[in-house]
Amino acid sequence: MNPVGKPGKSGALMPVEAALEQLLVMAAAAPIRDRFGHVIGGMSVSFPCFRFREELKQDYVNRLMEATQQISRQLGWPAQALM
Repeated sequence: MNPVGKPGKSGALMPVEAALEQLLVMAAAAPIRDRFGHVIGGMSVSFPCFRFREELKQDYVNRLMEATQQISRQLGWPAQALM
């Protein structure tokens, strides 16, 4: 089986791979970092493809990244490192 995808430069992932298309599900994921910058977890969101709107894709990613960055800051990862 092919991997679902790799995170982009921003750390967010919006996979549109055959495996997910067959399941008719879209998903996005972003890392959560500790105070040293190590990825210690992640957050993802998934929803049925029929609810996905391409024009809102960047908004989905931005909201997810904001949430994981807030958690990372609470764990001590410096905000300037997230930019």
